[in-house]
Amino acid sequence: MAAGSGERFGGLKQFLSFGTVTVAEKSCSLFRDIDGIARIIVVYPPGMTEQQARLQGGFSPETELVSGGRIREESVEKGLNTVKTPYVLIHDAARPNCPADVILRVIEEMKNSGAAVPGINPDSSVRYEKNNESVSLGRNRVFLVQTPQGYRTEDIVKAYKRRKKSGYTDSSAVAEESGIKVKIVAGDKDNIKITGRGDYENIIKRTGG
Repeated sequence: MAAGSGERFGGLKQFLSFGTVTVAEKSCSLFRDIDGIARIIVVYPPGMTEQQARLQGGFSPETELVSGGRIREESVEKGLNTVKTPYVLIHDAARPNCPADVILRVIEEMKNSGAAVPGINPDSSVRYEKNNESVSLGRNRVFLVQTPQGYRTEDIVKAYKRRKKSGYTDSSAVAEESGIKVKIVAGDKDNIKITGRGDYENIIKRTGG
């Protein structure tokens, strides 16, 4: 998923440099050596041509490109419409440092149960508001959700077609609304999502990119 406008970042973060490649191309490269990956499909910003996206992203020739939509849900759906395999992984281009073992755990659980997402427990204490009061919630019961997220293609395609609104923060919310039970597997703190400038600077510093 590389179709975002980068509004919070202040630019197209997916096309920034990450070492010798771009952030988006680095994210694609994470999957090339994973056994069983049949195709890599990049959903790019709708205001660009395919040629512009390929050039700006520095994508390898075998990477397939699909134009995105106005909002994330439309972009995901456009990407899903090109998938022919029984299973699909949905990954944020803005997570260029996902460890291979996270991807493998998602694939294994996806094949076992049909839907899997990686998540990590927060370091800080967690509280939530209930009846105008602050209530403590154990950190081991709360997960910060990451990508890639894995699904049976048929199930997640139906879920997106049935979605009732917009503004979902990730595909697992769309899946659960449709009745799909999503399993959580161990994520990784290094699987940072680049949202703001500080995230980009942090991941470059940590990886030497």
